[in-house]
Amino acid sequence: MGDVSVPKGATAKLGRVEGDLRVGQGAMAESEGAIIEVTGRVICEGEAEFQASLSCSEFSARGAWGFGGKIKIHGDLKATGEVRVENGQLSIDGSLDAATVNIDKALWVGGNARADDFDVGGVLEVRGNIMGKKVDVGGSFKVQGAADVDEVDVGGSVDIAGLVKCSQLDVGGMARIGGGEVSKDVDVGGKFESTKPLKFAKIDVGGLATLTEGGEGGDVDVGGKFESRADLSFNSLDVGGLASISGNGKGVKVDVGGLLRVSGSLTLEKDLDIGGRAYIGAELRLNSLDVGGSMEADQIVAQKSIEVGGDLKTIKGLQSNGSNRRSRRDRRTRRQSRRRLCGQARTGTRLASKKSLL
Repeated sequence: MGDVSVPKGATAKLGRVEGDLRVGQGAMAESEGAIIEVTGRVICEGEAEFQASLSCSEFSARGAWGFGGKIKIHGDLKATGEVRVENGQLSIDGSLDAATVNIDKALWVGGNARADDFDVGGVLEVRGNIMGKKVDVGGSFKVQGAADVDEVDVGGSVDIAGLVKCSQLDVGGMARIGGGEVSKDVDVGGKFESTKPLKFAKIDVGGLATLTEGGEGGDVDVGGKFESRADLSFNSLDVGGLASISGNGKGVKVDVGGLLRVSGSLTLEKDLDIGGRAYIGAELRLNSLDVGGSMEADQIVAQKSIEVGGDLKTIKGLQSNGSNRRSRRDRRTRRQSRRRLCGQARTGTRLASKKSLL
């Protein structure tokens, strides 16, 4: 059997096609067995429906169809070459396996999806896992399983329920992933969330970033609010507004414009610079400390200077090899200090800004 054509609006039963298969507008292809096997190309001239799995060398759909025109495959689609749908949508009940995928409007895959490159203009949804080198989506990208893709570039939103393994995640709007590893950059314009532990090289988020189960990595740069709900290790933490770690933090340096709150200990190789207030539930160990507002910690151990613009409060005191300066009063609550202070007048003098700590 050579090339086969299914006329517009017709229904044909097919088995193995030795050549190309052309399917007219509104036509339906049924299978004589478990699969429709085409040795050549499958070319759809408009909307079409396949009532079985389909294998071919290339799959394409084009023609004069209205907005929302769709190709439906009730099974798997396997192509050794390209899958292309111009100005339309492709819906696959099963899995997709191709060299490259190019869909103008939307692609839905009920199983797993694998290709070197995915290029979708609007919506890409995969109910299983996705594997590839690059995913480029203009609108939204959703995966119910895991994503093993080297590069993800999405203009709108990303929602990946499973683990992520990629080198770069670039999202214009909102992104939520199920943890995993991003070996290079996480770059999100609006809101980012990782629901499981995340290993990263750099996180750059314009608005809000949340690590639900903490993480391990390099630089964190967030324009608004950053929250890690478990232990976090990092290189640098730079947040414009509020930063919080529910657990212990370990890194090189921290720069926060507003409020920093760490429920456990915080250990830094270099400096802590806070524009507003800082609260550390356990020990703070660092090179130097500069806080514009108030500072509270269980204990502070600094290699160099400590500068606090507002109130300074510790339980076990502070240790510093450099200068200790403040603008208000030292409110350390260590028992011996408090006993000495009890005999003094309540009208203690307010110290001038940046005066040396006693």
